[in-house]
Amino acid sequence: MPTRTSAWPFWFAACLTYGLIILGGTVTGSQSGLGCGAHWPVCHGQLLPAANIHSVIEWSHRALAAIVGLVVAVMAVWTFYRTRDSRLRYLAVAAVALLLVQVALGAVIVLTRLPALVVAFHDATATLLLAVLMTQALVATRLGRPLGRGGASQLLWTAAAAALVAVFLGSYLAHLNLSASGFLNGIRVLGTDQGRLAVGPGWWHWMAAGLVLVLAAFSMRSYRTMPASARRWVSLAWLALGLQAGLGLVLLATELDGLALVAHEALGVATVVFFVAAAVRASTDAATPSRIPEMSS
Repeated sequence: MPTRTSAWPFWFAACLTYGLIILGGTVTGSQSGLGCGAHWPVCHGQLLPAANIHSVIEWSHRALAAIVGLVVAVMAVWTFYRTRDSRLRYLAVAAVALLLVQVALGAVIVLTRLPALVVAFHDATATLLLAVLMTQALVATRLGRPLGRGGASQLLWTAAAAALVAVFLGSYLAHLNLSASGFLNGIRVLGTDQGRLAVGPGWWHWMAAGLVLVLAAFSMRSYRTMPASARRWVSLAWLALGLQAGLGLVLLATELDGLALVAHEALGVATVVFFVAAAVRASTDAATPSRIPEMSS
């Protein structure tokens, strides 16, 4: 019979993936994207990195990515072996598919020297992978409960999707080297090609962030009708979103970079997965429990 403890491997995989995303942001914030040169999967033609900070950071990101890949693959096999729950199996297939896309994009990024659009898709794919692993962990603790389609869960899923778009656009903007300072400088020279290049992605990023704030505000209207477990995740999503918005304003006002940019991205990813978790809980915990599926021997 499935128990709550059976979900811990999914939580472990999710935490490991979030660490990978933060380390990936550190690669960007420290300008270490080509720390291993245009070589993949080796580093400057060697298995181990050279003794410089940029190579070590980039190599560490690749090493952790390999560990995450192994964990996700093992988890997929374990899921098909241990449970007959179709949702967990579909999610396992989705996780492996996203992992393969992530690996392919990582190779393309290095071999083509960091194209901003590909890097943005790379970051968005990692966020989706984390969301899938979180959903697996949450579903595993509620095996046998069907997913409902209440208004609250639909709104939360929409907020998660909008937050994902904001993460994608923010990553694209950052990898154009036109982050907060570039956006402000673009406004000052809006009539020029440089201004249009900076303001275009920046404007859409802020529009997406504004939409997330609006959807978060609307979710407050149905807060009291949500299951208690969903309310906890919604509260975390509001907290992460508020911190991210505040840090975004600080980035605009002070033109900070580096670690502040990494923290901004990490909070954006957290906002996505917290809204996903709230949506899953609003769906499963509002539904009527059904018979728990049998585990395969």
